[in-house]
Amino acid sequence: MTSPTQAPPSHRDPAPTDATGQGADTAPADDPALVAARTRIAEIDRTLLDLLAERRAMSRRIAEHKLATGTAVRNTRVEREGLAALIRRGRELGLEAPFITRLFQTVIEDSVQLQTATLHAARNAEAGRSEHRVAVLGGPGSYSHQAAEKYVARRGGTLVPVSGRSFADVARAVGDGAADYALLPIENTTSGSINEVYDLLYDTDLHIIGEITHRIDHALLAKDAGLTPEAISVLYVHPQVYAQCSHFLARLGDARIVYCDSTADAMGRVVQGDDPHAAAIGSGNSGALFDLHAIVSDLANQKQNHTRFIVVGPKPTQVPGQVDAKTSVIFVTGQEAGALVNALAAMRDNRINMVKLESRPIPGKPWAERFYLDVAGNLNDPRLDRALDQMRSHTRRMKVLGCYPADSVQPVDMTLAAAIDTGDGDAHAP
Repeated sequence: MTSPTQAPPSHRDPAPTDATGQGADTAPADDPALVAARTRIAEIDRTLLDLLAERRAMSRRIAEHKLATGTAVRNTRVEREGLAALIRRGRELGLEAPFITRLFQTVIEDSVQLQTATLHAARNAEAGRSEHRVAVLGGPGSYSHQAAEKYVARRGGTLVPVSGRSFADVARAVGDGAADYALLPIENTTSGSINEVYDLLYDTDLHIIGEITHRIDHALLAKDAGLTPEAISVLYVHPQVYAQCSHFLARLGDARIVYCDSTADAMGRVVQGDDPHAAAIGSGNSGALFDLHAIVSDLANQKQNHTRFIVVGPKPTQVPGQVDAKTSVIFVTGQEAGALVNALAAMRDNRINMVKLESRPIPGKPWAERFYLDVAGNLNDPRLDRALDQMRSHTRRMKVLGCYPADSVQPVDMTLAAAIDTGDGDAHAP
C-alpha cells in the first residue's frame, strides 16, 4: 500500500445532521417546538411503517387472486395510471414529481417481487416451506447472510443459516443435504463476475432456482470510533471486497492487508484481536452486530454497488407462466470459425433476448473456452425450448443450469409529461 497524498473526501467530517436527515439546527435540544416536531415526525414514520406492512399484506392478497386466475404478475398500464394519479395528488400537496416517482417505483418494485415470490412458492412445495436451511458464505453480518434474509422474508419463512468458509463449502452443504439451498454471489457491479462460482456451476449437479440482487454498503469498521484511516495497522478484508474498494485502499497508507473468508470473518477478527488499530471492511449495518463503529462509509469504487446472488438447489424449480423468468445455460462449442455465432443464432432466430454472455477458460485446455448464457424466458415457452434444441446441435456440450424467477423489475416508462397528461382515474399501483 502507498501513503496517501491527499485525504479522500470521505475522511472529512460530514456536516452534522439530525434524525430527519436535515442539517443540524442551532436550537437547544430541549426547545419545546423542536421536541414536538421531532416527536411528530417519529409518529408519522411509525404510521408509514404500519401502512407499508398493510400494503404488503394487500399485495399478497392480489398475488393469491392472480394465482387462482392465471393473471400475469405485472400490469404496466395499471402501474403507470396509478403512478400518474399519485404524481397529481403529490403536486396538490406540494410534493415534487421526481420524489413521488422515485418513492413509489421502489414500493411497486417491492410489490412485484413479493407477488413473484408468492406465486413461485405456491408452485413449488420446496419454496413454500416454513423453515429455510440456507447455506451462505460467512455467518450473520456477511452480505450473503443479508441477502438470504431478504430472499427468505419474501417467502414468509424462517431463515436457518448454514455457514460456509468458501464457495465450495456452501455448494457442498446443499449436495450433502445439510442445506435446502444456497446463495452464491455471481457478479458485482464494481468488481465484475465471480469466476469461482461459474466454475462451480459447471462442475456440480446444482440447479439455479432463484436470484436476488443486494445493495452493498462497504464501510471501514473499527472498535474505536475515533480511529483514523491513517492510523490503521492491519486491515481485514475479503478479496472481492478489496477489489470493489481498490480506489479507497490505494490511499490508505501502510496498513497490512489480511484476506478473510467473508466480511463476517473480517469483522470477527477485529473483535477477537487485541490490536486497537485493527479495522475491517464490511456492511455498515452489520458493524453493530460486532460492536464496531463505521469510521468511513461508502468505500466502493462505484456508489451504485450491487451484487447479484444466485440461489442453487439440488433439483430444478418450476416457474409459473405469469412470472418473468430467466434461464441459464453453460455450453462448449467447437473451435471452428463461426461456432459461437452459429450457436447463439438460435436465440436470435426464435426472438429470445440474451441477458448475459460470459466466457471462462477450460482448465487443462489452453485457449479453449466454455460460455455461460442468461436469457429472458421460461423453459415452458415453446420458443425457448425450440431455441435450446437448435443451439444444442451447434455445441459439443450444453447444460441447462435452471429456469427461475427474474429478480429485476424494470420501472414503467413514466415521463413527467406523460404523468401530467394522463386523465384522472382511480387506478392504483399493484
